[in-house]
Amino acid sequence: MGLATAYGIIRQSGGAIGIESELGQGTVVRIYLPEAPAGTEITSPEKPPAVVPLTGGETILLVEDEARVRKLIRDVLTGRGYHVIEATRGNEAVRLCGDYRGKIDLAVIDVVMRR
Repeated sequence: MGLATAYGIIRQSGGAIGIESELGQGTVVRIYLPEAPAGTEITSPEKPPAVVPLTGGETILLVEDEARVRKLIRDVLTGRGYHVIEATRGNEAVRLCGDYRGKIDLAVIDVVMRR
């Protein structure tokens, strides 16, 4: 998922990404971004954005088909005080969302699942 995210950001910026891989030698990733126009001022925020503390009272929908991964994520989240609703497949998650009467604050979804 990280590479897909990086690819999306690079493409949205008008850039390109190239990957070369050779067995036993390694992988080279090249990122090409357009040059900023002359005179472009690069700025950074004066102060970092405020950090919102985690309260742990929210409800999280967890969709993961691997039982061990799902259990690990559930255990970490419930250990931090979150209420976790679990689904093993997308259609099950949709059904659970329809059945759940409370507010679901966040969905953590595995984007690659077995058939």
